[in-house]
Amino acid sequence: MRFSVEVHHGGVFCGNGQNRAYQNCKVDWWDHVDAWSWSFFWVEEIVMKLGYGLNPSNLKVYWLLPGKKLSDGLRYLSSDDDTAVMSRVADKVKIFVIYFDHTPLGEDCEEVLDFLDSDNDVQEGDDDLFTDNVDDEGGDKPCSC
Repeated sequence: MRFSVEVHHGGVFCGNGQNRAYQNCKVDWWDHVDAWSWSFFWVEEIVMKLGYGLNPSNLKVYWLLPGKKLSDGLRYLSSDDDTAVMSRVADKVKIFVIYFDHTPLGEDCEEVLDFLDSDNDVQEGDDDLFTDNVDDEGGDKPCSC
């Protein structure tokens, strides 16, 4: 049995309850993963291949339970017991969605988003490349994955 893993990373969780969102992220895929070999080692390897190093201190990994939303379906992944549950449902679920939480310890979402967005702000004295190459209609809402 094989499945795919959709990995949302590089962003931060914002909001609570129904307003929970994952902002400023990238999405990568791992396809043709064998259910019999899926383990927490795979999760650690994905973390490393995406450039976050081995056991980064500010990174938590969550699995979005099938059919659930960010507000009520995130399950913390931290061991082989957690990935074993995923393997047991691989015959029914063909795409597992996981999220990396990068929120620095002691900082709230708004502080992190202010930092992440600061390079994209147009300020007096900036060259005209931004203005010449970006549509005004797009707005500057953060990417929501």
